[in-house]
Amino acid sequence: MAAEVTPVSSGAYSLCKWMTFWSMYAGYTLAVFNRKCFSFSMPAIMQNLKFDKDQLGLISSSQNLAYTLSKFCGGVLSDRVSAKVLFAVGLFFSGIFTVALTAFQTATPFAVFMFLQGLVQGGGWPACAKILKQWFSPAEFGMWYSILNTTMNLACSVGPVLTTFVTAAISWRANMAIYGLTSLVVSVFCFFCMWNSPTDVGHPSCADVGSKNEGKSKGRSRGRGTWQDMLRSPFMWVVCISYLVLFMGRTATLDWGQLYLIQELGQSPYIGSLFISSLEVGGIIGSILAGYLADKLVALSQRDDVQGSPRMTVATVYVFIYLAGLHCLSFLVTSATSHVWVMAVGFTMGFGIYGPVSLYGVMAIEAAPTHLSGTSHAIVSLASNIGAILAGLPFSYVAKHFEWKGAFIILEGLLIGIIVLKVAARNLEYKMVPTKKKLQ
Repeated sequence: MAAEVTPVSSGAYSLCKWMTFWSMYAGYTLAVFNRKCFSFSMPAIMQNLKFDKDQLGLISSSQNLAYTLSKFCGGVLSDRVSAKVLFAVGLFFSGIFTVALTAFQTATPFAVFMFLQGLVQGGGWPACAKILKQWFSPAEFGMWYSILNTTMNLACSVGPVLTTFVTAAISWRANMAIYGLTSLVVSVFCFFCMWNSPTDVGHPSCADVGSKNEGKSKGRSRGRGTWQDMLRSPFMWVVCISYLVLFMGRTATLDWGQLYLIQELGQSPYIGSLFISSLEVGGIIGSILAGYLADKLVALSQRDDVQGSPRMTVATVYVFIYLAGLHCLSFLVTSATSHVWVMAVGFTMGFGIYGPVSLYGVMAIEAAPTHLSGTSHAIVSLASNIGAILAGLPFSYVAKHFEWKGAFIILEGLLIGIIVLKVAARNLEYKMVPTKKKLQ
């Protein structure tokens, strides 16, 4: 039997809670910096080491493959080991592998260490999601999950500027060394300044309290359930399919939107970069607002049934906003379009796409039993990563035959299909463990 933990005071509890959250925020921002360090430094590396496109593709693909596999495994692992340790150790080794990149001159070791970078980073986000569910109640979980999700927007908007400055002032090797060494220091800080759950400081977990309250309101316990129950859940499949298409759209917009503006519409590289920056800014605002609105709807819809999810309603509205922005990009933006209009379109698309990206992760965690929340998140994350892969070579292959505009129009059709699917499935039971299983 585990030793009983003496409860800390309410002030100390609050301190532990916010130290945990902001440690995750700082740590995961650095994790994204490390994961994207090669992409941020690519122009300087191409000039300095003379890598060709095939070598650059090999390096990027090696990391993406490793990250896709390890993120799924990391989600499952977060249900079985300390999420804090999984996060801190992953960040520590990520920093080591980033520093190691500064020692090489050829593509092969770059590919190897970027593959290792992807492997150690996969458990980071599932661990954060697991910890977040323990510390935040259902009424506030969505908003703080969305705020934590802005680490990706922050890193992708600040990273290129910071990398350009450091590379120009010193070198790309110094830039990677700074990212890596900072990660080593912060990973140690995270290990000592994060707690897996309020139970570590003698207080009940918010996830456990939510489950007990739910059991009282329904007159039954939540039960245990298995991962097979989740795979049999229609709600899980709706979330996975939606997440796959949305993440394909997000990745295609980030990877090819700028290229579409420059190559097909004749806009300048400066306008292309403004589009991407506006996308990220819109993503930060949209993500936080989506979490806030979804939490409000959850708080207002305290029902005895388990049909439908208020968060899915918000996600559906956001998909429609992204679809409107994508339609504007495909049909209303031309070579003569002003930079203000291009930025507005980018902001709208970012606002619309990052909201549901956050909410799908929240729904996967919230709808699963507490002991399987990491596994549930891993399953939907696998779907999203498949979407990212489809946004690469398959999407570019379609664009090769139908131009970028044709590829984006096909993406519009897929998004319309997702909206129809979610409207049709709006009354599905969103708890992934069936009611009969809960009663046993």
